Amino acid sequence: MPRVGIRPALPDVKSIDAEIARLRDLSVGELRARWRTMFKRRAPAQLPRHLLFRTLAYRLQAELFGDLGRDAMDVLDRSTSPAAAGE
Repeated sequence: MPRVGIRPALPDVKSIDAEIARLRDLSVGELRARWRTMFKRRAPAQLPRHLLFRTLAYRLQAELFGDLGRDAMDVLDRSTSPAAAGE
């Protein structure tokens, strides 16, 4: 009997798009509540709304499509900030 390979299901791009669209409509307080649910801790108090949104959207995508690889993370860790690079 021939072997049949079963591949992992493809990510549901439409559902992630819808979830990110829902995030866009949340208030700062709602984004902070979502952060607490997702990361199991409070969001940093100084984090503005746009960064709360972007971080949550990134995490949703990373969970579905996979996060950055170790090599890419190492490069980012070694890089300087854009402000420092322009000096």
